[in-house]
Amino acid sequence: MQETPAPAAPDWMTRLAPLAAAITGIVLCFSAFTKFLNPKAFISVMGDYGLFASGIVLPLATAAVALELALGLMLLSGIGRRIASRLAVPLVVAFILLIIRAMTMGMSDCGCFGEVITLPLPAELGLDIVLLAMLAVVWRAGEDFPAAQGKVATSFGWVVLCLGALIFLARGPVVEAEQSLDLEFSDLSVLATADPPLALPREGFLFFFSADCDHCWAYAGGVELMARRLRDFRVVGVTQSDAAAMEGFREAFAPSYPIHVLPPREFNALVDHYPAGVWIQEGKIARSWAGFIPGLREIAEQGGYFYAPEAADYASPAQDDNPFGGTLRGRQ
Repeated sequence: MQETPAPAAPDWMTRLAPLAAAITGIVLCFSAFTKFLNPKAFISVMGDYGLFASGIVLPLATAAVALELALGLMLLSGIGRRIASRLAVPLVVAFILLIIRAMTMGMSDCGCFGEVITLPLPAELGLDIVLLAMLAVVWRAGEDFPAAQGKVATSFGWVVLCLGALIFLARGPVVEAEQSLDLEFSDLSVLATADPPLALPREGFLFFFSADCDHCWAYAGGVELMARRLRDFRVVGVTQSDAAAMEGFREAFAPSYPIHVLPPREFNALVDHYPAGVWIQEGKIARSWAGFIPGLREIAEQGGYFYAPEAADYASPAQDDNPFGGTLRGRQ
C-alpha cells in the first residue's frame, strides 16, 4: 500500500522558508554565543528558576547551549535544516515555558541572551513565539542541501553539539578556577563609614555592585529574588554609584533590600571584580565570589537554608528539634 504524498507547501511558504531558517539560525547562534561569554551567569539563572535539582543544572545548561549552537548552524548552513527545525521546536517551547515561569516568579531576566542583551520578559516571550512560527514554516517548506543529508547532516550535528558543550564548559564551569575576594572579616569594618552606615550582620549576604555595570544587572534580579524569598535572612547591597546612576537601577529592580554607598576608593579596595558576593555566617566570611554571583538555590543550600520549590518562600534553619531546618516540604 503506497502512502499518499504530503501536499506541496504553499508558494509563499516556500519562498519564506530560507529567510525564516536564516533568522532562526542567527538568533539561536547569537544566543549560544552570548552564553559562551559568561557561562556562570547562565548557570546562575537556570538555578534561579527553581525547577531543577542542583546536580543537573550544569548538564542542562550545557546541553541547552550546545543545542542552540548545533541547531542554529544547521538552520543557517542547510545541513539537515528540516530535522533541525523539528528539533528546535521543543527547545523553543521549553524557553517559552521558562520565560513564563520567570514572569510568575518576578525575575527580571530569563538569561536568554546572557549579559549582552537584557530584554523585558514580555519582549523575550514575543520573540520566542515569532521564532516558533518561523520554525513551523521551515518544518513545512524548508529544504536541505542535496549533498548535506543523511549521515552528513547527522555527523555535522553531533560534531557541533559536542564542540559547543566543550566550549561552554571550558569557558568557566570546569576549567576556570572560581574567583573569590581576598578579604578578612575585619576588612568589612569600613562599611561602617558607608552612607548610611552598615552594621555587619552575623548571618547574611552582601551584594557588591555598580549601577552602570551590565554584569551586575545580570545578577541583580536573582539577588532581589533571594532577598524576597529567604525568610529571616539579611541581604544587603553595597555600591559605589551615585544617586543619578542608582535611579535607573532602582527603577528596574525596585530592590527590597537596603543599599549602602561607599566612596569609590574604599569600594575598590574591597572588591577587585564585580558583581561580587560575600556570604557571612556566624560573624565571619564563609565564602565569597568575585565577578559573578551563584544562583539563588546554590546560595540557599550551601548556607544551610532550605530550598522548597513548591513553597511560597524559603525558611532559615529551625532552632527546634528538626535536624534539617526549615520547612519539611522540600528536600530532606
